[in-house]
Amino acid sequence: MATEGLIPLGWREWVTFPDFADVCIKAKVDTGARTSALHATDLCCQDGPNPTVSFTTFCEGLAHKREPVRLTAPLLETRDIKSSNGGIEHRAVIGTHITIGGKTWPIELTLTDRHKMKFQLLLGREAMKGRAMVVPGQSFLAGPKPIS
Repeated sequence: MATEGLIPLGWREWVTFPDFADVCIKAKVDTGARTSALHATDLCCQDGPNPTVSFTTFCEGLAHKREPVRLTAPLLETRDIKSSNGGIEHRAVIGTHITIGGKTWPIELTLTDRHKMKFQLLLGREAMKGRAMVVPGQSFLAGPKPIS
């Protein structure tokens, strides 16, 4: 496998969202998951020629304190997603951009309530395909938490 040009990622990494004023979230890198998922509550969909969805999530503030933030993104579709426990959940799918290790690219994210999970962002293999190489025994290979 050619690894030239791929960003090395550990099992957890800091991710920023330039479309959301560089909101910063710690992600779990999960090659076992096909799709990426972002913690989201209070979803509100807006129909029309350019449908959107508004939702609440949390960014990592000072001293690793999670701060709520209300975001709006283009709604691409809704999709049935099979979770790790085998259940099927109907989720909103948004399109946005992520930045990891100084590189930015488009990504699709499903929105779901991950309040019981340690990480509010799960970065699945589709988001990393052709862009990253995962080193499972390491963390934060793409760099330290960006300064807000």
